[in-house]
Amino acid sequence: SALFNFRSQVANGFDRPSNADRKLVSAPFAPAYISLGLGADYKPSKSFSLLFTPLTGNLVIVTIPELRKRYGNAADSPAKLKLGAQLKVDYNQKFSKSVSLSTSAVFFSDYLGEPENIKVNWDFFLDTKINKFFSANIRTNLIYDDEILIENGSGTPAPRVQFKEILTIGFSYTIGEFKK
Repeated sequence: SALFNFRSQVANGFDRPSNADRKLVSAPFAPAYISLGLGADYKPSKSFSLLFTPLTGNLVIVTIPELRKRYGNAADSPAKLKLGAQLKVDYNQKFSKSVSLSTSAVFFSDYLGEPENIKVNWDFFLDTKINKFFSANIRTNLIYDDEILIENGSGTPAPRVQFKEILTIGFSYTIGEFKK
């Protein structure tokens, strides 16, 4: 099996401390992650997949020089290549007509750096249909990378766990005839 993945963002990200002006911490292609791996995919059921790629190249691109150190790149290097092994675990399950769950966890170990420091990217999505008009879903994302430095309240940069959660309540109404 082969795996290709690209991750970045479309808008600038800022840190907004209460006692100072906002500070740019991320932007499109600052950082961007490109991953290409070769390995084996094990699918014991329709809902579960385990992909192991012992030969994986990860490229970390940071186009803004001021942000390079924050994401583990040298100040004069817009790109950093990592070679290692990656394990991706996917689970998707529809529990009923109105409840479904999807989760994906990716673990990467860099042969060229510190292989004992595992990088983690875990996504979780729970979707529920409440009734004919309303739905709700919860999405979380957990990232840990020892090379990403995040400042604490006193401004000390260090590796930290990043966690994002989103709760969405949706409303939909169909106007006109709808035939199934």
